[in-house]
Amino acid sequence: MKNIEKLVILPTIFTITKIFRWYICHTSIDRVYVMKSLKDYFRPLYRKTISLIHRGDNVKCNCCGSSYSKMRTLKSGATGVCWLCGSYPRTRGMKIILEKILRNIPKPAKMLHIAPEVQLRDWLRNYSGLTYIAGDKRTEGYTYPDYVTDMDIMSLPFEDNSFDVVMCSHVLEHVFDDIKAMSEFRRVLKPDGIAIIQVPYNSDQKITDEEKESEHLTPQQRKQRFGQFDHVKTYGLDFFDRMSNCNLPVTLIKMSKTDCDTYALFDWENFMVVNPLPILMENIE
Repeated sequence: MKNIEKLVILPTIFTITKIFRWYICHTSIDRVYVMKSLKDYFRPLYRKTISLIHRGDNVKCNCCGSSYSKMRTLKSGATGVCWLCGSYPRTRGMKIILEKILRNIPKPAKMLHIAPEVQLRDWLRNYSGLTYIAGDKRTEGYTYPDYVTDMDIMSLPFEDNSFDVVMCSHVLEHVFDDIKAMSEFRRVLKPDGIAIIQVPYNSDQKITDEEKESEHLTPQQRKQRFGQFDHVKTYGLDFFDRMSNCNLPVTLIKMSKTDCDTYALFDWENFMVVNPLPILMENIE
């Protein structure tokens, strides 16, 4: 089966794509639209095929249930990516944490998920006893499910003390006024609620390097300075002070060696949790 996949299915997909690409280059139809449609159409088949080729028993994805000989490395350099669902190590780590949280908090419970990960949102939507609200700042060029509300984290449309769980991963480095966003998370989170607020940060850097709104950096300048074209800051260790000053003191949760080996997690990546349950404190940095 694996040889058939390598010798027949993948070459067929690539050949069909090349034929369509040649066709649209010699016609007046909207090339960008057609190529995007082709990619969207063939992506599930490609991922399913490539995941079968790399199946094995060395590592697992706890988001889609697949097992592989090894995880994928993208052209961008990102490592540890699931061949089928595209989950990153941090996504699989957050699911481990969420599973422990949701199993141990009273139900019914209410959760706010900002910029929801594709690999987590359907699982959370169907979680028994959980009212799940997902929000994102809608951006042109992206598609969003109907249940993901257009939402501004600077002004969340909820009453105080509304949520038992708030989750926001790799978003704050995209916004200028992160203190306002942190304050909003604190406002809508119940006093005993739990928050997972994950950001990339440089542990060798004490002070956050951030763009002032008056600087008006270009995407290229941002990529050069912050590592990504739409980042407006690189957090230093003072991130934790910012969170504490907003009454969101962070505890760093470290994944166990077993989980790192099983789910291809990074052993250096800690998870930032506010008001963690005792069960999460078993692996604490």
